[in-house]
Amino acid sequence: MSGKLVVVDTSVVILMVAPVPAGNEDRRRRQLRAETTLGDMRRDGVSFVVPAPVITELAIFSDGVGDRAGEIIAEVIFARFGGMRVEAFDLHAAETAGKMLRATFKQIRQQSDAPPRDSVKVDAMIAALAHELDAAHILTANPRDFRKHLDAVKSPVNVLNTNDPPMGQLRLLVDQKVPQATESAPKQPKSE
Repeated sequence: MSGKLVVVDTSVVILMVAPVPAGNEDRRRRQLRAETTLGDMRRDGVSFVVPAPVITELAIFSDGVGDRAGEIIAEVIFARFGGMRVEAFDLHAAETAGKMLRATFKQIRQQSDAPPRDSVKVDAMIAALAHELDAAHILTANPRDFRKHLDAVKSPVNVLNTNDPPMGQLRLLVDQKVPQATESAPKQPKSE
């Protein structure tokens, strides 16, 4: 698995950072599964990326400590799984997110009972950045929207749910990601 890139979603960061309420065994089990998954992947040589929109989403959810979102990631996640970096949201990722959202909003408008959700926009930005980085996976505890965003641009990025299979099964999926043909060509926007 060495050399693979995995994008970490907000839901995983929250699982790693937020304290587990006393007696909430389901939440504790999900946190342990996320910690195990990240630890196993780290030992297998995976590089983790936190997209800048994850920081935005943490600031939205953190009510009062939003200005510390990046610092919280650095203190908790980086300390446990060193080498993780925050990746900027660039022009190529913005264009890809626009394509994803155009397809998503078209689907939403066709469903009379499905109001738009704000998180859909941030999830599209995270998915777009994963696509533009040629990431093997997006690691999330909330996979609901990612697949439709990635499908909108025919992206090969896999969506892995930290609540799903044990690491041995995930390892098979990561190894199936085919690396890009050339590493030296300048980055071009991906087409639909």
